[in-house]
Amino acid sequence: MDPCSSAENILGDVEIRPTNVIYNMFVVEPNTITVKKVAAFMYGNGIPVKRSIDCLNACMGLKSYNLSCAMKDWYSI
Repeated sequence: MDPCSSAENILGDVEIRPTNVIYNMFVVEPNTITVKKVAAFMYGNGIPVKRSIDCLNACMGLKSYNLSCAMKDWYSI
């Protein structure tokens, strides 16, 4: 499944999401700031941490242990 479809399965219609969140999920290389922003958005919309990690990994086309840990850390904060 392509990343956009994966994100839509989890978040609903991607087109109604804020542009900066979409940009951070699909375009930029993950870093502390982008992961924090995506985690805040996902948490604020009631998306469980596991689903948000799966979504972010699908959107970025990678599976990273460090990314998973960072998302979990931001959710706990």
